[in-house]
Amino acid sequence: NEKIRLLSLVRLAFDKSSFERIISFAEIERTTQCSADKVEYLVMKAMSLKLLRGIIDETDRTVNVTWVKPSILDLKQIDGLNKKVQLWINKIEQTQKEIAPAIQNLLE
Repeated sequence: NEKIRLLSLVRLAFDKSSFERIISFAEIERTTQCSADKVEYLVMKAMSLKLLRGIIDETDRTVNVTWVKPSILDLKQIDGLNKKVQLWINKIEQTQKEIAPAIQNLLE
């Protein structure tokens, strides 16, 4: 039962974009079907098993996940990763277009 909850937590963190990895205790509770008073323990357990890394904010009742242990991916997950990478590339290209004029001005 705990292993399933840990896997659900890791999957929740993995499925989020790297810039969306501040996860509320409430979302963890819903996803893992863990009672509210056990969420922090579950997160600490996942961290101690090196399944994820991050910072627990007890005041805001959130977890900022900074790293998730890689796992073997199925085709659906690979497709999801591909979409995330494409989104990331698009954001980089957009940022590059936005800052290019400023860089030109600096070089002149």
